[in-house]
Amino acid sequence: MSVVSGSSLKELINWYKIDTSQEKRSAETEQKPVQERRETSTRMERNKYWNEGKEVLKRSL
Repeated sequence: MSVVSGSSLKELINWYKIDTSQEKRSAETEQKPVQERRETSTRMERNKYWNEGKEVLKRSL
């Protein structure tokens, strides 16, 4: 069994915190269509990195 470095785990947790806080803000406020599209693409990019991070974590366990 491998040990996951603390920095990798910390990075994953930070991505998760960013993602959930963004979701809460989006739900609480109404956004303009252009801003919404921009946030959606940013969220998709974050989710891509989050999923890649989860894969790295799985491989290292």
